Amino acid sequence: MDKKYSIYIDESGIHKNTEHSTFVLIYVKIEDELAINAGIERIEADLGISHFHWADFGSKRGWE
Repeated sequence: MDKKYSIYIDESGIHKNTEHSTFVLIYVKIEDELAINAGIERIEADLGISHFHWADFGSKRGWE
């Protein structure tokens, strides 16, 4: 089994009332990444979840 280490970073932007920003850093060790990704894609397809990028949505585009 192959092992891969991934780091994910997510940042919420500046909160207008407090002028603070929130972020998360996650360090993940994944064994058998290809099988896990295939399983996630299968679940998404079964649930009808389409792929999207967060920048295509949100306040900058009027929450469409």
